[in-house]
Amino acid sequence: MKARKPKSALRQSQTIPPDLKRAIEETMSQTCPLSESDKWVADGRIFLEECSLTVGIASEGALTQRNVHFSMDFELEKSTEALPKFEAMTEFAQSVWQEILQEPSEDAISKSAWQKCNAPEGDIYYIASNMNTSLEEEANRLLLEHGIDPDSLESYH
Repeated sequence: MKARKPKSALRQSQTIPPDLKRAIEETMSQTCPLSESDKWVADGRIFLEECSLTVGIASEGALTQRNVHFSMDFELEKSTEALPKFEAMTEFAQSVWQEILQEPSEDAISKSAWQKCNAPEGDIYYIASNMNTSLEEEANRLLLEHGIDPDSLESYH
């Protein structure tokens, strides 16, 4: 998962707890039901200056998946409570994905520039991608197995 803010990527990030990840996936399943061959996938990280959430649809047998990445400003050094940020991003993700699923289009959301939405909890930034999160997790596991920190590598997606 790529950080929106360059300074955020300079430090290690924390992944969200598995319970929160499952709760987000369940919320998406209830709000936006999918076919049996598709499933909701979520991943989140807390960076130095932002909280980041990816919500996507994984299709059985596909190498790519449709994702929307969400980001909100967050000061890790000043605040210890990131949950409200993830709740706000999840709520926004539901509305974004409802729109996408009603009118499917590859160009519905920009893949080249972060877009911004004003929300009561703060600005939410979002961008689309086709990155397969399960393949990324496997690649990260293999890198760590060989003593390479995936967060230390430059991102090319």
